Amino acid sequence: MRYLKVFAALLIVLAMLIPLAAVRSDAASASERQYFLETIGPMATQNMRDTGILASLTIAQGIYESGWGTSFMAKNLNNLFGIKAYAPGWTGKVYNRKTGKIYTNFEDARNKMGDLYDLYISHFFRVYDSWQESVDDHSRLFTTMSRYENLIGLTDYELACHYVMQDGYCDTPGYDEELISIIRSFKLYQYDVYDGIHSVEMNVDRLTLVTGGTVRVYPTFVADEGITVYPQYTSSDTSVATVDGNGVITGIKQGPAVITVSTTNGRSDSCIVYVHDSNVVLRSAVTTSGVNCRSEPYDTGGSATVIGSFTKNTQLVVFGDAVRTKWHLVAGYGSNGSLLFGYSHSSYYTIGDEFIGDTPVEPEESSAEESSEPPEESSEPPEESSEESSEESSVPVPEEEGLYIGSVSGDLNCRKGPSLDDGSYGVFAKGSTVLVIGAAVNTRWYYCAGMSKGGAFMEGYAGFMTSSGLTTYITIIGNFTDTYGAPLEIEDGYVSGIGENCTVSELASRMKYASLTVLAPTGAELGDNDTIVTGCTVKFEWCGKAYLTKTAVIRGDVNCDGKIDSADCALIKKAATGTVTLTGANREAARFTGGEDITIDDYTALRLYVAGK
Repeated sequence: MRYLKVFAALLIVLAMLIPLAAVRSDAASASERQYFLETIGPMATQNMRDTGILASLTIAQGIYESGWGTSFMAKNLNNLFGIKAYAPGWTGKVYNRKTGKIYTNFEDARNKMGDLYDLYISHFFRVYDSWQESVDDHSRLFTTMSRYENLIGLTDYELACHYVMQDGYCDTPGYDEELISIIRSFKLYQYDVYDGIHSVEMNVDRLTLVTGGTVRVYPTFVADEGITVYPQYTSSDTSVATVDGNGVITGIKQGPAVITVSTTNGRSDSCIVYVHDSNVVLRSAVTTSGVNCRSEPYDTGGSATVIGSFTKNTQLVVFGDAVRTKWHLVAGYGSNGSLLFGYSHSSYYTIGDEFIGDTPVEPEESSAEESSEPPEESSEPPEESSEESSEESSVPVPEEEGLYIGSVSGDLNCRKGPSLDDGSYGVFAKGSTVLVIGAAVNTRWYYCAGMSKGGAFMEGYAGFMTSSGLTTYITIIGNFTDTYGAPLEIEDGYVSGIGENCTVSELASRMKYASLTVLAPTGAELGDNDTIVTGCTVKFEWCGKAYLTKTAVIRGDVNCDGKIDSADCALIKKAATGTVTLTGANREAARFTGGEDITIDDYTALRLYVAGK
């Protein structure tokens, strides 16, 4: 029995050491993700208005900690963020992970747990009545604890993710980068609300659309400089018409639907779309007196068939010819303000001409100073004079598989595909720089990477190049790996030209555009003051993402110890005489004179170099 007690005690101790792990953020189904975003998204946006804590940060932490609301704590405790409970600060309901029970408060837990209370004191978690309470308490934690004050009012979600980890919220390695990845992957920055969006205009009031057809609306937004607008579109009746994230409306069946565009700070505007079958003609009408609107084309059903009523002088849209002689299918706003679609008797309205809806007009290209809307790229390249052509001919044009840096000459859409018809991820700001990846696509588009005006990372197609191969929106200003001073030599899988005793910070300071992460031959990440040796992995990064990875070669550092000395000379001599065989980075480092093979010339040159040090 004594051994059983000891074994049980050991199990308890081990259990206390096991942390409560977050549920994997990719484990939820598509429907679970959609429900989570539709539920938590508006909560987090409103919470950001009230507290200044970024909605994208709140949602990302909720996804990470609760696995899209599928974790035990999210489902049973409404605790989305795994927030622990400590006395006396928390006075609400608590859950103890060891006992698996919920208690009214800490006093209730002490009374019911007895001696186990002190033993399990570090395993209490907060219990909420709803997800809304969990979201509110999460932000309250950030706004009342001084160590999190750097999060209040922050608009850069990447910085917020780094800060929340530095402030001590979580010490799991890579936690901040995981949050950033979640925000980017699911575009959670769309839920961040900014006061700089002043108005939105749909620019159309009434549209007509044939069943199965599509039409796109082009709202106009007025926003402060530097603010990126992420519009959200909704349909009042998706069984009649749907609308996607780019404002493309699709007719599903006959009837009216209200299409609304809204911004993250509550600005919105709407239009009505009347969907009709191809053989149905729409006509205008106006009521001459009050009239009921019914679900059936007759009044024998009495009040049971009445779905609403129109007042005198109401504008109606009539769908096709009369049925049962005097009844028409009509649409219009009822006396209570709701949109009605049903049958009314023609004795109570006058039918006029064919109903013609508005025509959406795609906004013309304009400069950032003339319009707050991101300009649409022109469908035709501008004509170039011979003087301009000769002037531009000196600009480098990307070669296949190249990585180049481009300067954006005006606000420019980053599109999902190489076409003006493809939707936009966001806008590259005028004057910003982007990474140009590879050769032109469809002869006219660059695949680019960079930061949007709103601070979000984007990869997509931009540029719209002329037929001569020169873009009208992006000017290539250099190679991704350009340096100040001596250039790097990048060939096959290696990068050389780094130099002996070069530290990570020294190499990083030489780079014009790329940032660096360097790993030791063992795989561990080097610090700024660590020396780069042969065999290190050098990652050339843009906006935090590695686009080029090469193995470092320090000519002469054959044994990868970071020093060029007599030991390296001995290895080169053995390789030149065939005593040993060098491969990989070691072989590249031994080719001290740059020849194809390792020869006595390499040995002699290195001996002279070492002797002269």
